[in-house]
Amino acid sequence: MRRLTVTTYVVDDNGDPAWFGPDDEVPDWAAAQIDDPAAWDEPDSETSDGGPESLYKSWRKPRLEEEIANRNSGRDDEDLIVVAGPGNKPDLIAALEDDDEGGDEPVAPEQD
Repeated sequence: MRRLTVTTYVVDDNGDPAWFGPDDEVPDWAAAQIDDPAAWDEPDSETSDGGPESLYKSWRKPRLEEEIANRNSGRDDEDLIVVAGPGNKPDLIAALEDDDEGGDEPVAPEQD
């Protein structure tokens, strides 16, 4: 399991800051927001399911939500992307990856 090398904070779904440091177990939703490789003691080259790192990991939550809205625009109800769970960043990424596996070409992330 990767550990942080520094103390940092992320913002939860309610907009509240959550602090994590080297002695803390970082939940997946928070780890997804910590994208500075220097913050971790080892690189994360794979996702939790053992697959390659997501194209969308570097995207911020509003960008992920916008991508889903854009893809859903003009789709029939049965073809809409449905986000499971509370709609946090890992849920949004999973929904986009599922859609990509359905035949749509993945979109390369833009630099923020």
